[in-house]
Amino acid sequence: MKDLLKKIGFTPEETEEILENYGFLSKNPTFSEILYSAEKQYRESGSCDYEEIYEKAGKAAQACGIHSTVGGLCFFVHLLPEAEKKYKLASLPSSLFNDSFSDLVYKARLTKERFGVMGEFTSWFGRFYDLTRFKIGRLEYETYKLKYDYKGYKAGDEVINIHIPEDGALDRARVLSSYADAAKFYADKAKDNTLVFVCSSWLLSKELRDMLPKNSNIRAFSEDFDILNYRREKGFPDGWRIFGNDMSENADELPENTSLQRLYRKYLKTHKTTTVGYGAFLYKI
Repeated sequence: MKDLLKKIGFTPEETEEILENYGFLSKNPTFSEILYSAEKQYRESGSCDYEEIYEKAGKAAQACGIHSTVGGLCFFVHLLPEAEKKYKLASLPSSLFNDSFSDLVYKARLTKERFGVMGEFTSWFGRFYDLTRFKIGRLEYETYKLKYDYKGYKAGDEVINIHIPEDGALDRARVLSSYADAAKFYADKAKDNTLVFVCSSWLLSKELRDMLPKNSNIRAFSEDFDILNYRREKGFPDGWRIFGNDMSENADELPENTSLQRLYRKYLKTHKTTTVGYGAFLYKI
């Protein structure tokens, strides 16, 4: 397990903390039963009810006096060896496994920042284990259904959905390289040598696009997409991604240590809502 955690990007110190908690919780009969029941289900059917098991693992960890997110991480870590076997059986490269599951590392570090423990505060990692979501270069991809008609494609058509993991800056060269590599990976999904990429994110918000300078990497990413819809939200639900634990409903209390923090701090002082954009673009193979 130690080598596997290292392969996907955990540091020795992070690995030690994770394995210490994993070892402690595994001695609890209730927690152990949750893990091995999930493993059996995953091995036999190739999937399991990740969100339900994540919740059960969290409650069992709390009963042992440990933060619930630690239980969630231990559940996902426990399934890693079986997931690696599944990737190998599917003849997928080990680099794809390592890169895809690096998302566990990003989220565990965010959990450490927010709650002080190496855990997982999100439960939606199932598609990585089901081999339906992959990290290819800078971005993550999965097949989805198009929500709106777009340039000859109909709502419901299969498209490639993009997620943006917490993997540093949206360096333009890395983003373009990711598009190209993803297009090769999903070439069998193309129609007339064309793929539809879609994304739903606060990074595609109208406010952010208007605020950012023209040389911004985030703005360049946003401008790749034709925005098909905006969803308006009260406040800034994604604010923790920028402000971390310092996120506050009072804009005057928000930090301004980065350019993005300064932009949103100024914006939120006079606005009560933000938007999430849903966009699409065509990619020729």
